[in-house]
Order: sequence, then structure tokens, then C-alpha cells
Amino acid sequence: MPAETPRKSWPMFLLGFFTPFIVGFLTLFALDISWHLFGRRVTWWLEDASCWALPLLYISTLIYSFAKGSRSFGKGLLAAAAVPVLLIGGFFLILYIEYG
Repeated sequence: MPAETPRKSWPMFLLGFFTPFIVGFLTLFALDISWHLFGRRVTWWLEDASCWALPLLYISTLIYSFAKGSRSFGKGLLAAAAVPVLLIGGFFLILYIEYG
């Protein structure tokens, strides 16, 4: 039986970190293209579908990554979820300091 090779955790962490942002930007790009090609009716339906599908996709990917043993990918997904929270919190902190 061959010896186990250690997994490279940093590439998986970075992949997990940037995956939600890439999926979000590709979704916005697809919505913009559909707006220009098909008009409002199709785009509203796609916007509604993406508001339901993207969080469900994120949660299922997070559960799948920890269930299959790719903890680095899951930690990257969790770190990506913390970025908007920290940015919005920092924005409110700056507003509080500025206008207090």
C-alpha cells in the first residue's frame, strides 16, 4: 500500500475563498447579458432564481466540502462569507467614528 501524501491545503483554501466571488460575478455577467438579449421579463425571472439558488448552492457546497473531507476548501468558503460581514461592519464603524 503506498504511503499517504499530504494534501496541499493552501490551493484548496484559496479555491474555496474565491469560488463564491467568481460565481457571483459570473451570475451578474449572465444577468447583464440576458437583460440586453431578452429584456426585462426573462431577467426578472433569472434574478429571482439566482436569489434562491446562490445561497442554496453555497450552503450545499459548504456541507459537501466538509462531508467529503476537504476541510481546507470548506474553511475557504467560510472565510469568504466573513469578508462581506467585516466590510459592512467596518463601514458602519467608520460612519460611527465620523458622525458619532
